[in-house]
Amino acid sequence: MMLRKRTWFLLLLALSLRLLLQGWDSGYSSSSLHPDERQVSFVAQKIDGWLSDPQFFAYGSLHFHGARAAAKILGIGDSLRGLTASGRAVSLLASMLAMVLGWLVARKAWGQRTADLFLLLMVWVPLDLQQSHFSTVEAHHSVWVVAALAACFWLAIGGRGPAAIAAGAAIGASLAVKVASLPLGLPLALAILLASRFRVITLLRLAALAAGALVATFWLCQPWAFAEARPPLLLIGAIAASAILLQFAVSRGRRTRRLRGLRRPPDRGSVCSGP
Repeated sequence: MMLRKRTWFLLLLALSLRLLLQGWDSGYSSSSLHPDERQVSFVAQKIDGWLSDPQFFAYGSLHFHGARAAAKILGIGDSLRGLTASGRAVSLLASMLAMVLGWLVARKAWGQRTADLFLLLMVWVPLDLQQSHFSTVEAHHSVWVVAALAACFWLAIGGRGPAAIAAGAAIGASLAVKVASLPLGLPLALAILLASRFRVITLLRLAALAAGALVATFWLCQPWAFAEARPPLLLIGAIAASAILLQFAVSRGRRTRRLRGLRRPPDRGSVCSGP
């Protein structure tokens, strides 16, 4: 897929504006931090492992882990200043990824010119520009929401099993950032309905795949939400078994229809009769 110069220019413009004033508080000093940023950095600093409970329930723990991982990658340590800077890096990356995903969906649905118009508008959206400069969860949450909607779109236009898994995983990850993602169940249900073409067995199979991916990803990204951080193996296993059985039923139904088509007797009207 070749990108036009116009598309590259808009992406670079968006990145430049989001890089501008990343250090708006002159050195990330604790006295000048935004209160939400300070709280997020405090919580991220207290986490001592992937399974640890952050004891802070306004947000999910995936953003805290993301900030700590970014700090290690950037080599800036896990101090308050370092975690604030790394959290802003996560927000910057998430903002750009959300735009790219939105551009891809717009291009698939309406073409290159509409996709570029989407980019042109998103470059200047004040709220997205602002959130890309803060170490809070909004930009990080937004990219998972856009990823979930993109996967639902892929599922609705014929993605089937892989798209259902991707949609469920994206929703599970978004829930591990912010529980406000719960309404994403509506576009997922609609996408499954469209992809199944109203066939009950196919609908149930896609729903099982999406549900299994959602639960597994949510546990992986926020294990402390389950008792003693134990994986819900029984639930995931039951969903996986259901998906396998439903896939077997779908495959068997297709094979039966093909065999019936092969065994269908020839049309008598098409056979030439003797004199």
